[in-house]
Amino acid sequence: MNNIIKQFNDISIDFLTQTSSIVGNTYLYKYKLMTKINCVYAIDTFINNVLPYKHKIINRDETFFLNKTIDNYMDDIIGIKKIYHTLDDESKNNIWEIVLALVYLADERYIIINNKSHLMNAFN
Repeated sequence: MNNIIKQFNDISIDFLTQTSSIVGNTYLYKYKLMTKINCVYAIDTFINNVLPYKHKIINRDETFFLNKTIDNYMDDIIGIKKIYHTLDDESKNNIWEIVLALVYLADERYIIINNKSHLMNAFN
């Protein structure tokens, strides 16, 4: 498995393990099952549904977690939107750091995927 994908999944699983006492074990169980079946599904879903909001994440714009118009990835996959408003400032900062790490890894994968497709199109 690609190192970027492994790091992304490891960070996500660590995060879900840490938050399971608050949001429950369901997200952790689903995530582990999902990545066992298809290890790239989570990062590719993140790329499609969260990476377009990279600027909000980099700027730590809380509407990213609170706005209901943003895709439900943060709820469906990691459940954070349900608890974000209840967290203290230190916990919120920790979540931003984790999400920023996930954005960095997803951005790296996005660049790699697009460069490969550009190279393949150039040879066809």
